[in-house]
Amino acid sequence: MASILQFISDEQAAEIIERLDRIEGLIKQSGEVKVYSPSEVAEKLGVTRNTVYAWAKEGKLRSFRTGGKVLIPSTAINELLGGNNVSQTTKG
Repeated sequence: MASILQFISDEQAAEIIERLDRIEGLIKQSGEVKVYSPSEVAEKLGVTRNTVYAWAKEGKLRSFRTGGKVLIPSTAINELLGGNNVSQTTKG
């Protein structure tokens, strides 16, 4: 089986490695962390999915992309809520 590295440029490989390192750093920093989709976060917080995307774009809500999907760690939601545990947050 051919290696995928044969089909990507050095710049693309460097970008992939950088992203993986960033994700690994997030995981190590916060231990085992649950991640949520923007739809799940919107439901938990009682806002629209577009609001969640806007918060992520504005930097109000930490998120990362992997495999074309936006994921939001539970720690980022807790930070947004001022330290309140996300599991205690319900849609009003």
